[in-house]
Amino acid sequence: MNARSIRSLGVVVLACSGAWTVATQAVDVAGRNILVTVLDKAGAPIRDLTAAEFAVVEDGVRREVTSAALATEPLFVSVLIDNAKAPLGAGEPTRDMRTSLSTFIKTLQAARPDTQVALTTVGGAGVLIKNFTDKTEDLDKVVRRLVADQRSTSVMLEALIDAARGFKKAPSPRRAIVTIDLGSKESSQIVPTKVVAEVQKAGAAVWSVSIQGSQSVTSPARDTTLDYLTQGTGGVRTTALLPSALERILKNLADVLTSQYVVTYERPDGPPAKSIVPAAQRGAQFLLAPWGQQ
Repeated sequence: MNARSIRSLGVVVLACSGAWTVATQAVDVAGRNILVTVLDKAGAPIRDLTAAEFAVVEDGVRREVTSAALATEPLFVSVLIDNAKAPLGAGEPTRDMRTSLSTFIKTLQAARPDTQVALTTVGGAGVLIKNFTDKTEDLDKVVRRLVADQRSTSVMLEALIDAARGFKKAPSPRRAIVTIDLGSKESSQIVPTKVVAEVQKAGAAVWSVSIQGSQSVTSPARDTTLDYLTQGTGGVRTTALLPSALERILKNLADVLTSQYVVTYERPDGPPAKSIVPAAQRGAQFLLAPWGQQ
């Protein structure tokens, strides 16, 4: 927990021999930071909220919010790209994927030039094609060389584990995994619960984009895992019918990822909370992300 501790005095009134005595009792209070994203009804981020507009309920108890501001910590984003061979008769979405990824990276780094991005393809096998870097030109070169694999299956679940482990040296609590799948057949031979455990251990939020066209293959293990991870880590799963929608979706996602708030609230010292629910006076969705390495 990223915290600051203070001591506050609670006043206790005692009855002694018919007289009233005032005693003091020390209470430990700690300030806890959480990462919160606020979206409007259209899914766009709201960037001008103040601390007075936020509320935090912890284990059913409303806590005092002491500050809220857009996060300044560096952002680390690991992107998993489905480049499996398209089904017979379907056009390859390579051009749409290249254009969309380029827009995504440039939007991220225009907002925060120190954003670190890693790229992994998952067609046939998980291959890290570019490790974390904030060099837009280097990332763009890799994106321009992106091609479809000769295999028609993908290993998104296996790649999620590798991506989660790749955050070990990330010196920031702001960590996101972005998955882009095109409805290819999932061939990972791995138990979904292991994927969930590794992602939770990494303290990363998962955001997923799925193209589910007429020729997409249903992969229950992948779909269930992505639904669970996005809902449980403060991300969102977005679906579309055509690859041409990718650029619009990924540009908005870049805006969302660079619009996280650090919200600080006071809580008594003690065991970690089982439930933390953020809210704000404006907005339709309030997403709580893990605080990496907390």
